[in-house]
Amino acid sequence: MTDSFVFDHSHLALLRLSGADAPDLVNRISTNNVKDLADGGPGALTCFVTSKGRLIDLAAVYRSGGDLWIIGGPGQARTLAENIDRYLFSEKCEVHDESGKTALLACLGAGAPGIVAQVTGLALTDWPAFGQGMGKLGDSDEVSIFVFHSSELPGGGYYLLAPKKEGTRLREALKQAGAQTADEQTYERLRIDHGLPASPREINNRWNPLEIGLWRAVDFSKGCYVGQEVVARLKYYDKVTRGLYAVRFDGAELPQPGDKVRSDENEGGAQTIGEITSAALTLTPDGERAAALGVFKRSLSRPGARVLVHP
Repeated sequence: MTDSFVFDHSHLALLRLSGADAPDLVNRISTNNVKDLADGGPGALTCFVTSKGRLIDLAAVYRSGGDLWIIGGPGQARTLAENIDRYLFSEKCEVHDESGKTALLACLGAGAPGIVAQVTGLALTDWPAFGQGMGKLGDSDEVSIFVFHSSELPGGGYYLLAPKKEGTRLREALKQAGAQTADEQTYERLRIDHGLPASPREINNRWNPLEIGLWRAVDFSKGCYVGQEVVARLKYYDKVTRGLYAVRFDGAELPQPGDKVRSDENEGGAQTIGEITSAALTLTPDGERAAALGVFKRSLSRPGARVLVHP
């Protein structure tokens, strides 16, 4: 069975920001340092948050060809564009929604570097996290493939951006090179197995970035940004009271998002500790078993403890 997959992620938000002030603008309204991204160099993971530090979306940001490219959550293009436009005054920056105008595929798994290298001609050895490059589709000099590395794909992987009309051809080339096409159900299983939050299940305005483990998307040494005071206070005053946890079940019955999670009475008394946010069937040596992610109170959550789940 193949250990590498290709998914059609053309439903993700894809924005292109043109203009000299785009990097500085996004830097002022998101949690990570994107102002210093080098054109053609590694990108960065960042969170767009409200003034109260609540999540709007998680995005991978890359700088290429003088533009800033933003890959966000499914259906989030309009929300992200409106949030950016809200803080756009006299800056030289234009927001272009490229969602649905291009083919955006994701290739992930142990064999992904070799597969993507074979298809695009790029040498991916020793690529940094969030590295990027421009390749070609097979032997063609006419079809350019924009390749972005993303550690936020389960197990790490690559986004491949191509003209929309070349999407089928690109997908077939990845299949011929050894990747298996898979559906969103398979992607959800892999995502949950790797403990990665996603919009809208975990990435929404109920939580802040630190509660769902997105410390890697926050630069605590950068200057001011929208929501910074709240996010910084959560860290420096140790106010992060919730966390994102994985739950493994004995059977294959799936819990539902929103189901309550209580500590087992044998674990010191039954108390509500949080709720399920995502669930999927995962493969184990004993067959299919339910697995889930949930946001729980840190003070009442202990790795390895048994819990009870109910509507």
